Amino acid sequence: MVTLDREHILALPANLSYRLAVDGDLDQLRDYRLECGWGLERLERFWGSPDRPLCVFSIVDQGGRAKDVGMGGWILELEDDGEAASREYGSVQLCKCTRGHDSQYTPSSRVKSSRR
Repeated sequence: MVTLDREHILALPANLSYRLAVDGDLDQLRDYRLECGWGLERLERFWGSPDRPLCVFSIVDQGGRAKDVGMGGWILELEDDGEAASREYGSVQLCKCTRGHDSQYTPSSRVKSSRR
């Protein structure tokens, strides 16, 4: 089992990092959805669901300062499509939403867990 710490920031390639979203991020996440033009209703409906954890993406500059640039998340369980996201079958959907000139819709990706 993987446990994610809400305060942990994981550095990824190309100065990209993320942290799990907390209640104080909700207005910012709403703004991202409004700017991109999709998904606000789903954000409102699934906020706080353990089956849909969300994160805030940041770009870290050379001075170590992080600038929030978007959001993403994991869908861990879909009741109507177990092959797309299911703890039982070890599949997860990933999604992202970026802002500003980087705003674009990217369909959810399906990722198969290596556990079995």
